[in-house]
Amino acid sequence: WRITPSAALRRHLGQFFTLRLGFNTAVEDAASAFYSLLPVHTNYRSVRQVLPKVFISRSYNVSGGLSYRNLTSLVFANVNVGYRRQRDERYLNFNYTDTLTTITECEGTITSHSLTASSELSKSFATAGITLKWNATYVQRNAPVAQNELLVTNRSHVLGTYIDVDYHKLKWLRLYLQSRATLFWERTPVYRSSVLSQFANDASLYLFPTAKWDIRMHVQGTSNEVESSVYKHCYLMDAEVHWKMNKTIEWNCTLRNLMNATSYSVTQVAGINTTTRLLPLRGRECLVGVLVHI
Repeated sequence: WRITPSAALRRHLGQFFTLRLGFNTAVEDAASAFYSLLPVHTNYRSVRQVLPKVFISRSYNVSGGLSYRNLTSLVFANVNVGYRRQRDERYLNFNYTDTLTTITECEGTITSHSLTASSELSKSFATAGITLKWNATYVQRNAPVAQNELLVTNRSHVLGTYIDVDYHKLKWLRLYLQSRATLFWERTPVYRSSVLSQFANDASLYLFPTAKWDIRMHVQGTSNEVESSVYKHCYLMDAEVHWKMNKTIEWNCTLRNLMNATSYSVTQVAGINTTTRLLPLRGRECLVGVLVHI
């Protein structure tokens, strides 16, 4: 048996503010996905060697938040901060060659830390039928990384923000817009990655001209920085039309990738490695379906 204490405090501060504080601990079995006395191929070029024992993972979490709610002015705000400390009795070492990646489970105590801070503000305009929302989040994680027998502490940073616009004034129309921006970078004693960015814009339109018709459209544009000052852009558009002909028959038409985008590029920074992937996309397509209720 295990003792994992926790505590939580919630207190109202006046009419609009609420304070939240929390603390909890956890002790878990850090079991491997499988156990084998021999190395096992997990894909065409990766081999994994695990230890024949179960390890323990211990974590400690502290969180705090302050919220504001004003139902008269329809203004809502939240600020949250969280800290996590985790101790593991094992770690993975990655050995890379031109033809093979060997992942070895190693016994040894490692400690990782993470810090998360976020804030959110929203305002609704009842007369205009519009809701605005803004969010900003920062995440920092310090964790040991082992590669080719070198164990270093990697410090990763992610800073993101987004703005939402939700229009719902009319019963037959709804429009949702979102604009996002993200920065991410990593630091180790042997490697410093570039500060890379990602920008994305989404628009979703919902039309309900009659009780039997349902029309939906979605447009997305992304810009991924694959290396310093080098961006790859991708634009996607989908649409769907649903018609309830009668109580028995319903028709549906789905249009995907209307702009016929051919690929999507993304860069991932992990430890002391930077990987850029070019993902192929299916071409423009149209699917028509019919649903018959018997």
